[in-house]
Amino acid sequence: MPSKTSDRPRPAIVVIHGGGWVRGDKRWEQFLDLALNYANKGYVCVTVNYRLDATKLPCIEDVKCAVRWLRAHAEKYNIDPKRVGAYGNSAGAHLATMLGVSHKEERLEGDGPWQDFSSAVQAVVSSATPTVPRIRGGTDFDVELIQPMSYVSANAPPMLLVHEESDPVVPVSQSDDFVRALKEVGAKDITYNRYNDGSGHGAFFRNIKETGPAMEAFFARTIGKE
Repeated sequence: MPSKTSDRPRPAIVVIHGGGWVRGDKRWEQFLDLALNYANKGYVCVTVNYRLDATKLPCIEDVKCAVRWLRAHAEKYNIDPKRVGAYGNSAGAHLATMLGVSHKEERLEGDGPWQDFSSAVQAVVSSATPTVPRIRGGTDFDVELIQPMSYVSANAPPMLLVHEESDPVVPVSQSDDFVRALKEVGAKDITYNRYNDGSGHGAFFRNIKETGPAMEAFFARTIGKE
């Protein structure tokens, strides 16, 4: 939380770690440092853990529960529940994007508490985003349920996506196709920073001199700074 108090509710950012849905922790240095950095900028920030599961469904359910928790405790933490953003990288980017686009899908909410509160976020920054992740052994129904591409809509929130064309982990075509689909259906605020500098899967942090200010300006514009 910001060190200075404020009479006005503040915007919040949910920071989601990567790790292929099967490893990782909210205390990983680069994600924790990002949250602390944005707290210094006037945001209330949370880093979240989620059940590590290759099927991905429990991961989605848990980050949605985390957003509901945030809204349920908005008064305690002086948060404006109408100004919540999310950032994620790789698997975390998939989860952050799902928070932005899939909030009308009740099958993804899970059975966790605070069901009276929305799990939607109002702005998303995602890097190296798996927009069509697979489930090994999953049915077509399972795959469709957990893919951001299944929820392309003109009502998508503002999004800033980062990807690099040589990414060996998540093909850049996944972001290419997602951005194209969003724009084709009329999504109004989609920004795509596509790199071709060889920075690969770590494009966001390897280009932090550009991506850092771009993310800061994006969140300031979409959910406000104070």
